[in-house]
Amino acid sequence: MFDRTWIPTLDTSRVAFYRIVVYDHGKPTGIAKDFFISGQRQWEGQFVSEHPDVMDGYVVMYYENGGKKEEGTYSEGRRIDKWTAYFLNGQKKSEGPL
Repeated sequence: MFDRTWIPTLDTSRVAFYRIVVYDHGKPTGIAKDFFISGQRQWEGQFVSEHPDVMDGYVVMYYENGGKKEEGTYSEGRRIDKWTAYFLNGQKKSEGPL
């Protein structure tokens, strides 16, 4: 569980997000999912490592209303290729290389 600044917390009054991730031999594997405390998806993608988070592959970030916020690809923790951002109403905000 995490607070609004993504600092891990066990204080349930401060929890803003939670994560579901599967581990294999101590390393994250498969698609990890972060959720707003409301239960709505906040993020999904893959990690090469956690603590610190190093993302790899296609990821999608969501607004709390369930609409896409951003989508694109990471390689070893760096954004690569084309990224697309969306307004809260779902319309495309921007698209292009970094």
